[in-house]
Amino acid sequence: CQASGINAPAEDELKIYPNPVPAIAGCQLQVADDIVGSNLEVFDVTGKVVYSSQIENRISQIVTSGFSSGMYFLKISNGKKLVVRKLVVEK
Repeated sequence: CQASGINAPAEDELKIYPNPVPAIAGCQLQVADDIVGSNLEVFDVTGKVVYSSQIENRISQIVTSGFSSGMYFLKISNGKKLVVRKLVVEK
């Protein structure tokens, strides 16, 4: 059974390394060409935005030194595409 109108996100659209992320090191994002220029937001589990920027290159960094340990949600959107992934930060 396949749902129509819903596309599963391709794994190569967004790669996060490492994940879990050591809080002192941060992580690297590698994105597909059509995601460059998109807005990036990181939310904690309460829905509060803890990080926001624009993706300017296929490879970007997120500095997590100010993040508490726990699970976060990384959201990338550009009006045409929405990609959401889990991000785990460990102290």
